[in-house]
Amino acid sequence: MRMRIRMKMRMRIRIRMRIRMRTRMRTRMRSRMRIRMRIRMRIWMRIRIRMRMRIRMRMRMWMRMRIRIRIRLRM
Repeated sequence: MRMRIRMKMRMRIRIRMRIRMRTRMRTRMRSRMRIRMRIRMRIWMRIRIRMRMRIRMRMRMWMRMRIRIRIRLRM
């Protein structure tokens, strides 16, 4: 009887350890996914800033071109 009770206790402890390991793995995966999402967000922010800068540069160039064309027409 005692041996059986011990075996049962061991099995329970093993099941608990397995559940803990699973939860730990899940938390690790979640943390990794979060870190990846953060890195992606940062990259996206950089790309957006670059695109905005390019659009601004183009707008400035267009404004300059228009001013030049106007000056030419006036001349």
